[in-house]
Amino acid sequence: MDEKLLKKLFDAKLPYDKIAEKLQTTKALVAYYVKKFNFTPRNKYSTIVRRAGDVIDDWTLLESFIQNHKTYWTCRCKCGVVKNVNVSSLNRGRSKSCRGCAVIGRKKLDKNMVPNAYFIKLRFGALRRGIKFSLSKTEITQLLELQNFKCILTGLSIGFKESRRKNDTSSTTASLDRIDSDKGYESGNIQWVHKDINKMKQTFSQEYFIELCQKVVNFKSG
Repeated sequence: MDEKLLKKLFDAKLPYDKIAEKLQTTKALVAYYVKKFNFTPRNKYSTIVRRAGDVIDDWTLLESFIQNHKTYWTCRCKCGVVKNVNVSSLNRGRSKSCRGCAVIGRKKLDKNMVPNAYFIKLRFGALRRGIKFSLSKTEITQLLELQNFKCILTGLSIGFKESRRKNDTSSTTASLDRIDSDKGYESGNIQWVHKDINKMKQTFSQEYFIELCQKVVNFKSG
């Protein structure tokens, strides 16, 4: 193996398969001689080439610079915030946006997910009352998404809000309702409504509850 030629190709940051192709050998032999000749090790991200204008997640790369022997990129987030980010954090996906956008993204994710605490409380309450419960957390989450996070009866936005207290679901507005209260929590018999609507509906049939609401509207508007 020609050490000088291998060093030249290695320093050019070519992938091992490309080096092997040029030297008409195998990747395994390239790796063997790189170690034998004591070349400075490089990780799998070292061959990634970044250029000004590249977009990585929510970052747009502006210019690169070296500080304390480390490479950084000055990046602009989609919200306009400009920050210097270590190239390693970009390559490894550790930095995808500014801190503010990252926090907002996490809150949106949390709001759009059915918390474990809510699901466990719902299932335990049903079983304690002797009501059949044959649903999964995934199933009820998909139903909430299908309803576009809206109450099926009023169109009000519903969801789950973060709380500082562990397992606290008091700040939620979403409530899983049984369409027919004589049946259990099972596929085809559930819908997401606003929690206040569920309190009012209780064990009424959906048709009777809607009829009562319409009578209230007619009487008060007449």
